[in-house]
Amino acid sequence: MARVIAGTVLLAARTTRSQAYIQGLGAAGLLTQELIIYGSPGRAQGTPAGIASRPLPGVFLPDFTEPIELNAVRAGWRPRLIDADALDADALLGALRGLAPRLIVFSGYPAQLVPAALTAIAPVLHCHSGELPRYRGSTTLYYALLDGRQPAVTALLVDAGIDSGRIVGMQHYPPPPAGMDIDHVYDGAIRADLLRTVLDEYDRQQRFPGMRAPSADPGRLHYIVHPVLKHIALASLETTPS
Repeated sequence: MARVIAGTVLLAARTTRSQAYIQGLGAAGLLTQELIIYGSPGRAQGTPAGIASRPLPGVFLPDFTEPIELNAVRAGWRPRLIDADALDADALLGALRGLAPRLIVFSGYPAQLVPAALTAIAPVLHCHSGELPRYRGSTTLYYALLDGRQPAVTALLVDAGIDSGRIVGMQHYPPPPAGMDIDHVYDGAIRADLLRTVLDEYDRQQRFPGMRAPSADPGRLHYIVHPVLKHIALASLETTPS
């Protein structure tokens, strides 16, 4: 039987990352008390045809062949569906206030920032696919590969900045195997992997034992990687020793 973390809500947009979170937590037998899936059904994030997956030792890999609602039911949730795309929509904020959570686990749409109205309800946990503060911003997995560094995921409590909140966990991962889809499979899988670890610790100790203040180093804010740089990063995987 799954272990339910009291007082927690997973707020999940209709994205492949949310599917990775739902499937990864479900496979680990660890559920938030509530699950809200938000966004209009027509905005569901699609995956490219022929999306490629490769074995990644020790990390659960998601499967995007079923709708997110079915993912949730199979894992053990009874999801609440809210047809609103904006995080400050009255229907969404009203539902969250009614649940009165002590922690919101966030999986939003790409580039969607968390408004103050949401963090006013409860602390918001976000998993960022980059080592903070070195890699803030977007598509930072590719920048790490370009720098010859191991990709990482950082779990943090969201504040008013961009990837600048209190850090509660960090993990480095082996680079993806050559040919593996990075944007959906690899990115979602490693974020979900750290999320499971952080939530397990939070549930067992009723706090984030590794929480630390934001670094005084602002790091560098990265923007969406240029297609040429993305190609170079992917080509580097062809020569990386296994």
